[in-house]
Amino acid sequence: FLLAEVKPEFYKDRKAIISQISKTVMQTVGIAPDQVVIYPRGFLTKTTSGKLQRTKYRELYLKGKLKNKISLKDRFKYFRFRVNLLISMLFYFLSSKMKEKNHDLR
Repeated sequence: FLLAEVKPEFYKDRKAIISQISKTVMQTVGIAPDQVVIYPRGFLTKTTSGKLQRTKYRELYLKGKLKNKISLKDRFKYFRFRVNLLISMLFYFLSSKMKEKNHDLR
């Protein structure tokens, strides 16, 4: 099983990309993946440190719950996750600036 993110313009030609990925893995490693699942870049959720949640997606795959198609509900979850992440980053930035300002006033 291999999970990959690709640029949105390549996602439209999924079959060719999946075939190329399988071929490249076979040539490089000597073993072809049983299944290749691709998503548009930025769709897969990440940890707070910015790493892909590999364990989460491995478990979903093993349970047979990893979807090959992206539903509207999943797109909304992804959008909401990204907005929440952006908001938390903004609050962190603003709080650090306020601390700097308070420190400079002393």
